Amino acid sequence: GIFTSIKQSALLMKKTFGESIVGLVGFSTLSKTISLSCFLTFGLIVGLLTFNIYFGFVAGVIVIIVCSSIVCATEVIFKTAIYNFATDQPTGIFSSDDLEKSFVKKT
Repeated sequence: GIFTSIKQSALLMKKTFGESIVGLVGFSTLSKTISLSCFLTFGLIVGLLTFNIYFGFVAGVIVIIVCSSIVCATEVIFKTAIYNFATDQPTGIFSSDDLEKSFVKKT
């Protein structure tokens, strides 16, 4: 069932790489940085051009939604490649060396 699959995946990742995945922390940081900078940039530009702070806020929120969607899709692709790497399946365009660097080995 689903719980068995989740448990098997967690054990596989823990056994193969330990508990520290660098890539996932990177996506979280990237998402927050891009969202904040885009919100401020586009919000200010639209707000100043329209002389309306509400339009600026709405534009900023729309940009955050678009940026977050792109980062989430990229994160899903990364997680899939990592899982395939851990189970010795093809990883598409990602090389094994690059995926190996995404993890900090447990000592």
